[in-house]
Amino acid sequence: SFKRKVHEALGDAGLSEQLIWVDTNAALHTKGILTEWALVDGSMNLTERGVGVNDEAVSLWFDPERIAEARVHFSSL
Repeated sequence: SFKRKVHEALGDAGLSEQLIWVDTNAALHTKGILTEWALVDGSMNLTERGVGVNDEAVSLWFDPERIAEARVHFSSL
């Protein structure tokens, strides 16, 4: 339902073409949100409990080099 809500919200804002959603079967537990200007990554599940209740490891990056590395990584999935 989170994925559907994100797609709907972006569609309402006219930004649906800006999202690339990647589902993998990789054993990694890390998740990420990548934009042109920022990267959020870590163990946090993108759920109400993950965002508001659980203690999670989360990093927020604005460094262009780190963002470029993540873009390369995400595109290889």
